[in-house]
Amino acid sequence: MFQLKLCRYFPTFFLLMSFYSFNIYAQENADVLTSTPSMTTEATPEVTEVAKPVEPIVAKVIKENLIDSFIGVTYIPKASWTYPKALNYEKDSLALNIDKNCFTTYDANVRFNKIQTVLGLSAITDENTLSGKIHRFSGYIGLKKMYFRLMKGQVAGSGVWNAALATNMPKNFNFDSSISSYDALYSFSEYNPQNSQASTPNNPPIMHMGAYIGLGITKGEVPATIRTLITTGGKVNQKYGKFVYDKDYAFSAVSFLFGFDTITGTILADGIVPGSIQPYFSCYDRIGFGKGTVSDESVRYAEELNPGKTFVDRKATVAYLENNSSIGASWVPSFLKGKAIMAVGYNLFFNTMMPFGGAAETSTELGYDATIGMLRHGPEFRVFAIW
Repeated sequence: MFQLKLCRYFPTFFLLMSFYSFNIYAQENADVLTSTPSMTTEATPEVTEVAKPVEPIVAKVIKENLIDSFIGVTYIPKASWTYPKALNYEKDSLALNIDKNCFTTYDANVRFNKIQTVLGLSAITDENTLSGKIHRFSGYIGLKKMYFRLMKGQVAGSGVWNAALATNMPKNFNFDSSISSYDALYSFSEYNPQNSQASTPNNPPIMHMGAYIGLGITKGEVPATIRTLITTGGKVNQKYGKFVYDKDYAFSAVSFLFGFDTITGTILADGIVPGSIQPYFSCYDRIGFGKGTVSDESVRYAEELNPGKTFVDRKATVAYLENNSSIGASWVPSFLKGKAIMAVGYNLFFNTMMPFGGAAETSTELGYDATIGMLRHGPEFRVFAIW
């Protein structure tokens, strides 16, 4: 690490030493050729004139640092999945078991300063090695402050239905749901190319938020309980019928999103202070509306278990909310010369979908409610290498 840091400043050091050597050489030759005090005296301002351009030359070398990059690893050793009663009907008979309880995220970011372009990749694996199965992948490209990001992921596991079964309705089932997002983002981060005054121990560490906002489209399939609704007449007289499940409840939503990450924000702003210890925060939110669709198979199950009723429109408007937040403490080891950041904290993730509509208004209609929600939380460890 120490050698890599010296390499960055070697061209500047070489130029300074070259100019200094040239000045000394000019003075010594002038003395030999003339051997007069007047020439020696006249050489003094000449030295001053040559020394003046040194500062702008250093600045020029800094600006021509073509590429900056970092690699990060985030490790969640044990994640707990729950389905809070606030997000799910408390008498649900669907028990889900998520396969992934341990996550490792690998991030890579390369900035091409000359053309103000950023390329990034992120992969989340369900094991603790690089050979682990990748179940979420994202890539992004940024030009100046605009970013375009693609995210694809999976949620896999098994389910058990502990209630009445329709014909050919499995009691035990496996699911492997996919979720995709397409986002356009605007970053508020300010990039300061290798500003040495922003990275000295004499200055207190500044927390750079690395904030962004944007618009995105999210779509996928998730397992859900279909809570049927029946009535003797009118919405005010609705009550629950016999429930079924849908292992492939489809949804799509257009969302406003915003977020920040103080660790990556500090890296991109070149605000790292060796030896500093400070809190870190990260947050990622989506809030939007879209459409949810019950599968044809689940509609058949529901109509069989609630005879004499016809399922209402299986498509409904849904509100979508997603949050992924972390809080902890970060440390920049002095012996690594500001080339690494280590952090430990706690991560919390939840999402929910709440449909509007789906009510039963007559005695022959079979309405439904398909509110979905899940919560994941666990400790996290983060390491970033910068060069």
